[in-house]
Amino acid sequence: MALSTTIRSVVRRTSAPTAAALAGAAASAAFAVGDVLMLGRRIGPEDRRLLREETDLNSAAGTLLAVSPDRLRAGGLAGAMAAPLHVVSAWSLYDGLRPASGRRAARIAGTYAAAMAWAGYIHGTFYPWGATFAAADRAEPGTSQRAELLADARRVERSIEIPYAAFGITVAAVAVETAVVVAAGRSRFPRWTAPFVTPILPSVLIVAGARALPEQPRHVINGAGLSLGMLTANVVAAAARRRGAVH
Repeated sequence: MALSTTIRSVVRRTSAPTAAALAGAAASAAFAVGDVLMLGRRIGPEDRRLLREETDLNSAAGTLLAVSPDRLRAGGLAGAMAAPLHVVSAWSLYDGLRPASGRRAARIAGTYAAAMAWAGYIHGTFYPWGATFAAADRAEPGTSQRAELLADARRVERSIEIPYAAFGITVAAVAVETAVVVAAGRSRFPRWTAPFVTPILPSVLIVAGARALPEQPRHVINGAGLSLGMLTANVVAAAARRRGAVH
């Protein structure tokens, strides 16, 4: 009884924009788990014959072949299913930037929401990419079966590269404009949060810090670097938001 009362009290005190930022944090955590499942290991040519027999593979093959198809599928689903929560988190960005201009805030938040929608597709597509590499590894070298599977892997790779490039450009543009607005004191976020309410700088700092770690944990952190940066940005947005008018 006391627990349910406490939960209801917390919910009543949590504003919709803060809840949206927390939804983004939950999505980021799910994406990070998916990243670790799919990209948290790496093997070399001594571990898989495909890596020895084919010299022009994408460098991601050594990572995607390091885990089982079931683990790849679970990792892809963890991000794809959580992507709508990332879209919801755009409301936090809109409300936080609205003091500068409602129209500008809507444009920035809408652009961010579009990028987050693409992220679910990107994350989920790592599963068929890895599964295709695994099938090619089982096929005999020099056969038409392997050649067709490697061609399929290249097609999947291109289907990831296009939205990934659009995602990266869009998020970078949103991050720069958001940082400018926050640094100018025209948002509901304190000025000092300008570099941290979007994922670019937190991701860079996390990946840079991982260089001091041993190889395996460094590889895990690098694989989940962007998701951890997004988690940081959403937590800062939820914790540092100011209510009321901004002067």
